[in-house]
Parts: sequence; C-alpha cells; structure tokens
Amino acid sequence: MQACNKKGYLHLHLHLHNHLHLHLHNHLHLHLHIHLHMHIHLYLSIYLYLSISLSIYLYISISLYLSTSLSLSLSLFLSLSLYISLYLYHSASLSLPISLSL
Repeated sequence: MQACNKKGYLHLHLHLHNHLHLHLHNHLHLHLHIHLHMHIHLYLSIYLYLSISLSIYLYISISLYLSTSLSLSLSLFLSLSLYISLYLYHSASLSLPISLSL
C-alpha cells in the first residue's frame, strides 16, 4: 500500500515538474522573442529618425548650394532611400504580431 502511494506521489511529482518546466520554457522563449523584437523596433526607430534627419539636412544643403537639376535628382534619391527605410520599419512592425501568434 505504501509503495503504491509512493509510486503515485512520484508520478504526480514528475508530472508537475514536467508541466512547470514546459510552462517556464515557453514563457521565457516568448519573453525573449518580445524583448528581441522590442530591440529591433528601437534600432529601426533610431535608424529611421537619423535617415529622416540626414535626408532633410542634405536636401536643404544641396538646394542651397547646388544647381536645381542636381538637387532634384539627389532629392529623388534621398526620397527613395527614405521610402525604403520606412518600408523596412513598417514590415518589421507587421512581423511583431505575427510572430507572437506563432
């Protein structure tokens, strides 16, 4: 009788241990995933801010000092680079809820 109780207790203990271990593993994995995405968002925000600031600064400088045709072509190039950085930031923003649902 006592051996049966001991076996049942051990089985319950192992079951609870495995359940807790799995729950902790999933929780830590999700937390790490969110933390990583928050860092990516932070770096992309800084990159986006710097690229916008640099684009505005260069556009003003070029408009003031160079000819109109050259400044126009360069401003188109800067607009394109700004659009690409905005697209990258937007796609990273969209990937956050998708990865959390997985």
